[in-house]
Amino acid sequence: MGNAALCITCHNSRNGRITWNAEDPGRYTYPHASSQGDVILGKNAYFVDDTKDWPNPHAFFTGNACSTCHMSLAGTGEYTSHTFKAPENLCASCHGAKYTKEMVQENTEHLLSLLRAKVNAKVLAVRDRIKTVRAYNPENAQFTQGVAVKAPVYRVDILSIAGQIAFKMTLTDGTVLYSQLGDIRDEKGQPVFLTKDPVVRAAWNYLLIQNDGSKGVHNPTYTRAVLLATLNALQ
Repeated sequence: MGNAALCITCHNSRNGRITWNAEDPGRYTYPHASSQGDVILGKNAYFVDDTKDWPNPHAFFTGNACSTCHMSLAGTGEYTSHTFKAPENLCASCHGAKYTKEMVQENTEHLLSLLRAKVNAKVLAVRDRIKTVRAYNPENAQFTQGVAVKAPVYRVDILSIAGQIAFKMTLTDGTVLYSQLGDIRDEKGQPVFLTKDPVVRAAWNYLLIQNDGSKGVHNPTYTRAVLLATLNALQ
């Protein structure tokens, strides 16, 4: 990785090594919002064997990986800038003038939208069991225990709250509730989504790719493999 090893000391999911084929991760922890290192190296996603090498040219054949594309090729000199803004025509430096980042990003965005829809369908299938949540208020970062869910869930968005995988739930009456996944409870006060539920691992993968921020550009092959495997796991 050359100089990029310095970048990855911070730009990683920061939750230790996961077991890619674990049937129960045993936690609702989310991948930290700086998961570029994991993605570029092809590590730490569920449903995809990350014990094998993913030969990603952006990691291994560019000289210094992150700093090559985001610093030296960005015209900022010999690694003296930390703006990290890559030029619009960066891909053409290696792939030719007709190759653009959108060719990768559009496919990634499509797969992410399919995954959101699939997770949403899984939630709607059990929405009658959702009775209470420990609601989070994003305006003041406070939690309220035992908030009743007074209408069926209409849609969920995958996000993170205080280090945990979470949902923004829009109800059929227009109410919006934010809750960590483990705090979405049934009538007996038990989690509707146990840690072994594939939705938990699918949400981890979704956030891993989303938090990478490149929409697949950092590691196109691995990104596509992760999203397709996650969609298949939710069938």
